[in-house]
Amino acid sequence: MKRILSFTYSLLISVLITSLAFGGGIPIHFFGPPMPPTDTSRVLNIDFSRNQTTDLASRTALTQTYAGLNRTYVDAFGNLQTAPANTPIIEYVNGKPYLRIEPAGMNLLFNPRFTTNGAGFTATATMANAGAIGADGVAGKGLLVTDNSAIFWQDMYRSISKSASDSTTYFRSTVWVRKVTTTTCYPALGVYFGGGTDKSAFFVINHIAGTLTARDVNDAANIGSRITPSGAGWQVDVWATDNGTNTSAHWYFAPAFNADASATEAGAAQGSVTIDYGKLSTGAIPSSLFDGAPAIGNELVTNGSFAAVDEVEAVAGVTVKGNCYKILERTDIDYTADGAPNNNVGTYFNSTVGGATIDGAGGNDRLNNVTLTNWMIAGAGTAAPQAVAGSLTGKALIKGNPLFQPSPALSITAGKVYRVTLDATRTAGIIGVVYVGGRSAGAVTATSSAVLYGISTTTGNLIFSSSGDCDFVIDNVSVKEHGTVRISEANTVTLAMPAAVAAALADTGTLVWKGMFGYARAAGVVTNIVAATAATDSLLYTTTAAGNLSSYDGTNIAASTAAYTALTSTKLALQWPSSANKFKIGADVAGGGIAYAAEANFDGAFTVGPNLIFCFTVHGPTYFEKVGIYNKLLSDAQVNAF
Repeated sequence: MKRILSFTYSLLISVLITSLAFGGGIPIHFFGPPMPPTDTSRVLNIDFSRNQTTDLASRTALTQTYAGLNRTYVDAFGNLQTAPANTPIIEYVNGKPYLRIEPAGMNLLFNPRFTTNGAGFTATATMANAGAIGADGVAGKGLLVTDNSAIFWQDMYRSISKSASDSTTYFRSTVWVRKVTTTTCYPALGVYFGGGTDKSAFFVINHIAGTLTARDVNDAANIGSRITPSGAGWQVDVWATDNGTNTSAHWYFAPAFNADASATEAGAAQGSVTIDYGKLSTGAIPSSLFDGAPAIGNELVTNGSFAAVDEVEAVAGVTVKGNCYKILERTDIDYTADGAPNNNVGTYFNSTVGGATIDGAGGNDRLNNVTLTNWMIAGAGTAAPQAVAGSLTGKALIKGNPLFQPSPALSITAGKVYRVTLDATRTAGIIGVVYVGGRSAGAVTATSSAVLYGISTTTGNLIFSSSGDCDFVIDNVSVKEHGTVRISEANTVTLAMPAAVAAALADTGTLVWKGMFGYARAAGVVTNIVAATAATDSLLYTTTAAGNLSSYDGTNIAASTAAYTALTSTKLALQWPSSANKFKIGADVAGGGIAYAAEANFDGAFTVGPNLIFCFTVHGPTYFEKVGIYNKLLSDAQVNAF
């Protein structure tokens, strides 16, 4: 008997250890999911806090249709792991598991894991991978950054171009910093705007206690910060907007800003810190860390830069300075005085003066207009790009006051980053600025191979313009989408609609959700939390106007103005009909119990589709602890006990 008991005990311990070892983020089920609970009124029962992604009522598993591989999560052991495709992510936050759903992520920096000794970053500090344990627990994947100066604090940074007129886009610096128990120095992370009236926002990191101390917070604008536990380290985020006239945004890090974690700069502080996952992104809502270099999309200038030309005989008149012509017939006019290398029939030239006579058809001095067919004028009264005589493929002459764009127009999408490159040979004047979707990506003022980045504010086009008379030849124009490296998880996590849930939504019931938002209630915050059909406005969602918690029955809206905050446990409840022909939504945002808003008219049933959808749309990271649907009305005490 003792031997049998000993064997049984050993088997149970083995199963428990195996479950812990392989269940740190991606759910693993042994012997199938647990048996459904005895409360048959609970027709949906998913408890992510038990590391489960199965509805225990219908015994149906959640699915996620997500092909992307560039996602990470913190597992049960505190290590950052890369998530597989098509798998709902269970992430541990402060040691507790949640289903995590996020929007798209963008990193503007290459090599965010510093795995080649910080290559690509400008640094006065010493950077080395050897022996540095990264966020995933692997030696050599982190970066040890050392300040060796007893006089000045040393640093490392990387930057991208931005428009000098851009004062509304949030730029966010992110880094993972390994926790320590003792230290001789404290690092600092910041966003720095340069190239004009320099602005910055810095925070000193206490990587023992996990706190931030502000430094230069009145310098830039709209400054914010957050430090959160991330396994064996801290994820630190600092964001701000530029309130100057700067042309670059920098990710900026100092390993030994001072020796006491205060905001006081102390150049004599020396020491080292281990970091990982450096990110420069846009927005004021921190998201998870992710691996890989920024993706550069396909070439958008599809017809070649300036390769396509067309020739049509010019009507009677005079030449226009900068325009390209081909001599068809010449008797009297000396076109060499207008830039032609000779007066021979078949000669191409760009007018350097203008005003030379063109007789038109039937005359003695006839010219063809030579135009680029894949570029066009973008505004009335402006100059078009011209073919370059002697090199009629690939180059364009920019003269006068141009405003022009590709033809057909490029598809530029609001909120995305675009990378524009071109070779420019300057004769005189300026080329001015390159716009993508309504915002400047930067200016080209000299002979150079320019690389410009623009964050589009509207869906529009790529436009070249000039603020004055210019004389440039440009070549090798390239436009590519840049920086999107993690696709959105919105509308990817679903559960086949259980028949009992559909029946409850058509009759009587209570929905209870418990979790956290990675952001606070605010205007413009739109997230669908739980949807019974493919729509944002369904069972539980937040609205555009004020971020209100809302529910929509297909006709009417019930709403709560409860002020939920970032990364704070929140409970939401929806009841229908809460009284005759009414429904209501409630929230508990501070642990004081559920508080319902005023009832709204109820049309008798919700719109139901083939799936329950978690986060049909998602504004920022959203964390699900548990969700339940009952085919009856719960008391406040029952909701509070959920």
